[in-house]
Amino acid sequence: MSKDMQYSCRHIFTGSDLYQLDISPGTLHGWTHEADALLSPSVQAIAQQVSQSPVVHVDESGLRVQAKLQWLHTSVTPTHTWYGVHPKRGIEAVNAFGVLKDYADVLVHDCWAPYWLIQCVHALCNAHLLRELTFLAQSSGQAWPQRMMDMLLAAHRGCERARTQGITAVPSRQVLR
Repeated sequence: MSKDMQYSCRHIFTGSDLYQLDISPGTLHGWTHEADALLSPSVQAIAQQVSQSPVVHVDESGLRVQAKLQWLHTSVTPTHTWYGVHPKRGIEAVNAFGVLKDYADVLVHDCWAPYWLIQCVHALCNAHLLRELTFLAQSSGQAWPQRMMDMLLAAHRGCERARTQGITAVPSRQVLR
């Protein structure tokens, strides 16, 4: 692909419509490499913070890069978000990034099969579970999906109340109920 094709939308980013300036593809290419060099230490620091977090939420979403399907992978903690784009969606991409290499703490995900290949403690994302349960409740006409949703939402409200009171762990007597 030529540099000109790669930067064919450069006016969107540089304001050429406003200032009637045309930035050359070479200049944009140079800026891209300069930004990469300047941002790489921050990206590595974010990856390190994520990989050392006791809980990491992961997800992936499709996006188009030069008209081809790619995958935006995210690894998120309460204080850091790491992003990576890869042509693959599976464990190959996760391994290529290395952010979750040797991760052994709690990984929150949507039950996507490749995440189960990571040797860690797994937790399922309630937002994804609620979405699936909503579909089941609407399509099956059965009562159990709604009861499960009610239980998950009640647990969430309980966690929120505990957080506002500064409680960071559930007493074992309450877990055993």
